[in-house]
Amino acid sequence: MPAYLLVAFDVVDPDGYAEYQRATVHTIADYDIKVLAMTEEFEVIEGEAPARKIGILQFKDQETLKKWYYSADYQAASPVRLASVKSDFLLALDGLEMTPTAESIKQA
Repeated sequence: MPAYLLVAFDVVDPDGYAEYQRATVHTIADYDIKVLAMTEEFEVIEGEAPARKIGILQFKDQETLKKWYYSADYQAASPVRLASVKSDFLLALDGLEMTPTAESIKQA
């Protein structure tokens, strides 16, 4: 079952954030991560935006997501990320194994 990492953050140190990106870009291929969204271009339809940048990363499953997050490569770069962004959240959640239909949503 696919898993998703949702992130919301503001970049407070662009040079540090660029360093973090350079240090972790190879992990996208290493863990077969699909970057579904990473943008500052969004519309708040309800409530308040948690941050100026929102990202959605797709992983094969929760196990792969956690292997990536706790990997030596990612953990080595994590302090740079923490110093260069103000994170509102990093959420890991399971996706769906099937495409939802109106009927399946009613039953949930």
